[in-house]
Amino acid sequence: MRPLLWLMLLTTSLGGAAEWYGALAQTANNRLANAGFEPAGDGTPANWQFYQEGGLSVAGEGRSGAALRCLRPEMAGPGTGVSQSLTLNQTEPLPLLVTGYSRAEGVNGRPDPHYSIYCDLEYTDGTPLWGQTASFSTGTHGWQRRQVLITPTKPIKHVTVYALFREHRGTVWFDDFELAELAPQEGAASLDGLPFTARAVRPTGPAQRYTAGNLALALADGQIGEVSLGGQAVTGPHPGGFMVRDAAAQSGFHGFEQGRCPELGLRLDYKVTPAADHLLVDGVIEDTRASERAVTLVFALPLEAVGWRWGRGLDSSDEIGPGANLADWQRVEAGSNGQLSTYPFANVSGPSGAINLGIDMAAPCHYRLGYSASARLLYLAMDLGLTPLTRNFPSRAPFRFVLFPSAPGWGFRAALQQYTRIFPESFRVRTPDQGIWMAFAAVSRVEGWEDFGFKFKEGDEETAWDDAHGLLTFRYSEMGTFWMPMPKDMPREYEEAVALLKKHAEDPNSRYRRWALATLNGGMQDAEGRFELLFRNEPWCDGAVFSLNPSPHLEGPSQAEITWGPTARKSYQPGTTPVLDGEYFDSLEGYVTAPLNYRGDHLAVTTIPLTFTSDDYRPVLYKAFSIAEICQKVATDVHAAGRLMMANGMPYRYNFLATWFDVMGTETDWGRAGQYTPDDDRLMGLRRACAVQRPYLLLLNTRFADFGPYVERYFQRALAYGMYPSMFSHNAAEDHYFQNPAWYNRDRELFKRYIPRIREVAEEGWEPLTGVRCDNPAIHLERFGPGRTGSCFVTVHNNGDSPQRGRLTFEDQVLGRSVPPREVSLAPWETQVLKL
Repeated sequence: MRPLLWLMLLTTSLGGAAEWYGALAQTANNRLANAGFEPAGDGTPANWQFYQEGGLSVAGEGRSGAALRCLRPEMAGPGTGVSQSLTLNQTEPLPLLVTGYSRAEGVNGRPDPHYSIYCDLEYTDGTPLWGQTASFSTGTHGWQRRQVLITPTKPIKHVTVYALFREHRGTVWFDDFELAELAPQEGAASLDGLPFTARAVRPTGPAQRYTAGNLALALADGQIGEVSLGGQAVTGPHPGGFMVRDAAAQSGFHGFEQGRCPELGLRLDYKVTPAADHLLVDGVIEDTRASERAVTLVFALPLEAVGWRWGRGLDSSDEIGPGANLADWQRVEAGSNGQLSTYPFANVSGPSGAINLGIDMAAPCHYRLGYSASARLLYLAMDLGLTPLTRNFPSRAPFRFVLFPSAPGWGFRAALQQYTRIFPESFRVRTPDQGIWMAFAAVSRVEGWEDFGFKFKEGDEETAWDDAHGLLTFRYSEMGTFWMPMPKDMPREYEEAVALLKKHAEDPNSRYRRWALATLNGGMQDAEGRFELLFRNEPWCDGAVFSLNPSPHLEGPSQAEITWGPTARKSYQPGTTPVLDGEYFDSLEGYVTAPLNYRGDHLAVTTIPLTFTSDDYRPVLYKAFSIAEICQKVATDVHAAGRLMMANGMPYRYNFLATWFDVMGTETDWGRAGQYTPDDDRLMGLRRACAVQRPYLLLLNTRFADFGPYVERYFQRALAYGMYPSMFSHNAAEDHYFQNPAWYNRDRELFKRYIPRIREVAEEGWEPLTGVRCDNPAIHLERFGPGRTGSCFVTVHNNGDSPQRGRLTFEDQVLGRSVPPREVSLAPWETQVLKL
């Protein structure tokens, strides 16, 4: 073990008059005991618990002293590693920095959380935050340092730190693990999850005043001098406007003077376009040093919002306390703190109205939204990788965001309604007729198929029949992958897989030749220039799955050329029969696709700004943005032809992909371990909020022989959200529900009862504002319409195993009609539909 003094942030000031938030320099004690894995008497590391088969503490094999050695000769079987749990009992959310070292010999596969620093947390309110990780490189390498920066949104009760090695083959060593709380100095402010000292800054030059609805602000040279809402001043005490941080140098946040930040070698240009109900901001940040940079650009609104409420989703909000850091983030594999916002906007609501800040989903980047109560800032942080390689914007990164007010009283729901009005094309309904999803099976072979409400067909094997019977048929693609079968006796090794790939590319008679050529040119690569691949044995492929960049902007053979080249586009020429209704993208968020692409020729052609790696701050192409590029291209062409886009496996982390799809859905399992395990309101609300009035489809993957008692509950919960329930397979390949008459005949009457009701409700169009409230929080409410027929429905749902009663009151101004209060009584799991 090598003892280390832990440094919270850089002690070296990059200073200057333009530094608004100075990086704090302080040390903290390592909270982990025996951080160097020194052995106890039996050779196990003292103070650490074995994870499954554990590991051996070996003297003399560490960086200085002992290290933990973990050996796995085969991929199958138990994992190895150790863990240590700490009770923190934080009273306010403080960031954690967890660091550690590892070296490896002969580790197969690609970097992933199975060989990593791995952290599980529990907040003081009992909710978990699982899987905060930093992955080590595979192959053979010397000591590597990795870090996990955890920026909690609530105080942490417990944390468990793992040195983890599983689902790989090889030998690894771990050493010098540390965990420290980033406790701020007295008087410090928190911004983007990190503590900083705020400096007094006064805007210089004449201020331009902008108004949007009841929101007004004054902006001078990128600095905000005042903010008012509903005629009341709500300006926070600390500096706001544009500021930037050099993530690689761990600098403080600097402002701009006349569009320049000489301390960091950066230049900013921006334009504010005011509209009646919002302010749209377009800009570009540029590196003047023509080098590779990792910067976090922030726009912060100085807002005195302590005591207001932070909108956390459709029906959840938190009061903003004096030391609160409010955010809704998802863990991703890049950026300054490895986080990406769940929603495209942030909402804070006060007594005089609400203020919202967000991105344009059609112009995405790596972004985070939050409110810092200590700094009194509502902020948008964008992690941007700058490099001369990017031809479309060399050493630059474009950005776009929006600032808008919304009505008080309805929080996040009112903000969502306003957001859809600002960006209507991102939520346009192109398929008013709706129904359920059939995956990989012929509807024509289902007995009495008319009873089930089919509308959307994944796969084009019987397009003419689908056309004749009113079904919409979509051609299948999975973007970002090439599944290459391998002979059973071929070793599952990187060299073997690449050799087979090249063999296919050189063989003019190989059925995989086009895909092999596309992979050699369009395959994602890691930091060492190796192709990203996994070995998988699935019902549809036993072999290697290569990660591909599906961008249509690559030069040479590519996946986009295969799936959306001239041959594919011919299907949409006028007069072509049978009529193909659109394109279907499977596994849209790329569950097996590598997250990071270092390949220089791919970085060169991106049209979406790069982000950067969390460990060594290199500009890198994140997979979500390559997926966004192909979605944008295909959607533009398909919509121009009057056809549709459909996607599976969304939204989870990448909300912005929803902007290009007309039909969205996901495979899900509500019958895990033979129990009823529905998706929670948070996830259901995210889906509804991203789809809005577009159809959202659920495709159940479970053991249908055991799910019979729960089918009606599944249908009732789908009805509550205006979503369409369907069935597929327990493993997405075998034992198809609609190829087993015993199963679908068992449930036929439920389909006949519920699908017409769901269609009647959903086709009126979901509305974010319900216009109805209930005195029982266990009762969930949604509104649909008035829409295509003028009808208005409210779904009233009990997602629990106890009966519920409540009193409903209606808001005439929202509903546009007078509705008297009424009492409701709900059985367990029941949904009632009220027609207003």
